[in-house]
Amino acid sequence: MSGLCYEGNMREIPLTKNKVALVDDGDFERLNQYTWKAFKRHNNWNAVRHVGETMFYMHRDILGLSYGDGTIVDHINGNGLDNQRDNLRLCSVKENIRNQHTTCGSSRYKGVSWSKQRDRWRATIMVDRRHKHLGFFDNELDAAVAYDIAAMKYFGEFSFCNFEMAAAA
Repeated sequence: MSGLCYEGNMREIPLTKNKVALVDDGDFERLNQYTWKAFKRHNNWNAVRHVGETMFYMHRDILGLSYGDGTIVDHINGNGLDNQRDNLRLCSVKENIRNQHTTCGSSRYKGVSWSKQRDRWRATIMVDRRHKHLGFFDNELDAAVAYDIAAMKYFGEFSFCNFEMAAAA
């Protein structure tokens, strides 16, 4: 397979389930010799290949990490199929969890929920397994901004912010 090439030296490796993995041009030839599959884990897609019963993740292969060595790799932009080197970084389990993009509940924003008792939006953040109350807000956007400010304060470069402007601040 040839894989598409983009400006900036990025290539696509086709996966199963009509997915593609993005890799740097310098990694393409080595990785493209294998058959990679799309694998969904924790609401995120990853590129994997199997050798016998063992599953190998593409992002770990790119960084030269051994299977089962305990090293954690974070996809900075949260896209597990974007395996370009500048999107991968080593981190702790705690740092990786902080960069999760998942939301649940009544709001579309991370760290925000609707308080029926107060009839207002509430912003909270979990720091070292403790919930910190950030305040009640008249609108969902203000609560999301409050979460972003707290995420940058507590988590720094590993924070997932609801808005790009907060990440750049």
